[in-house]
Amino acid sequence: MNKIILFSILFLSTFSLVAQNEKITVGITYFTYPSYHEKNYVEQINEIVANEFVKAGRFTVVDRTKLQAIKAEQELQKTEDFLDSKVIEQGKTLGAKYIVTGQLVSVATTSSYSVEFKKYQYSASILVSVKLIDVETSEVVQAETFGRGSSNASVEGGFFKQLMNSSCDVAGNGNSTDEALRNAMTNLSCGLKNWIKRVFPTMVSVVEVQETHKKKGAVKILIAGGSGIGLSTRKELSIIEFLKVVVDGNELIRKKEIGKVEVIKVEDENFAICEVKEGGIEIKDRIDKGIVLKAFVK
Repeated sequence: MNKIILFSILFLSTFSLVAQNEKITVGITYFTYPSYHEKNYVEQINEIVANEFVKAGRFTVVDRTKLQAIKAEQELQKTEDFLDSKVIEQGKTLGAKYIVTGQLVSVATTSSYSVEFKKYQYSASILVSVKLIDVETSEVVQAETFGRGSSNASVEGGFFKQLMNSSCDVAGNGNSTDEALRNAMTNLSCGLKNWIKRVFPTMVSVVEVQETHKKKGAVKILIAGGSGIGLSTRKELSIIEFLKVVVDGNELIRKKEIGKVEVIKVEDENFAICEVKEGGIEIKDRIDKGIVLKAFVK
């Protein structure tokens, strides 16, 4: 129950920022590592993490050189308590809302001879743990481990399940050790991209119904999101209604999908017109009743 409540709080606070097209400020720390051997890969992993947040287009990534002041201390004191307290303190001074920190747990490579192909084949696995810390509360609001071959997602239910499947969370393969390691890094990048989408879902408001049909209901709608959040034509979105549900005395937010739409015109960075593919009657009914609907960007 605590996990559900925690996610609801994180989801709604994050959604309120994204819905206004405001960028979330994120600080990314230098990841720790168990030995000198793994140190060779940390720089590349940190670069991958930063790049995925930048490519998402919805974040302001704090200049990591400003967080390097604690790097030397991290290498001398690799305890999580030390790391978290110093990072949070630094994050506050830099105006970050969230801090992304983590550890390169291990790097492993294997090889085997393929009788079929008459050559050696190589495999590499890179195990990385990542934590998302809320700077204001100092709480770890999300934690994930990549490179295990399965997702460690803690979010459950509904249409969000599609974002939990980390099909790229697999070992890297290749014709050499270097190629296998490069592919493992590519898989890590893919896993991080999916994780960011799941933890920071993009949602915008449905502004109005622009065109209706007597039998189909809403045919076209206007949403408060455009090029500013990376929308383009033919992009599919889910229309979500938020329902308050009391469970065991606790008020929770249930996210119910009532329709699907497709972007047909991006007006500017703030608005786009969508064609309704499913749920036109339900969408029109909710809008007519003044119920707030949100468009979830898949």
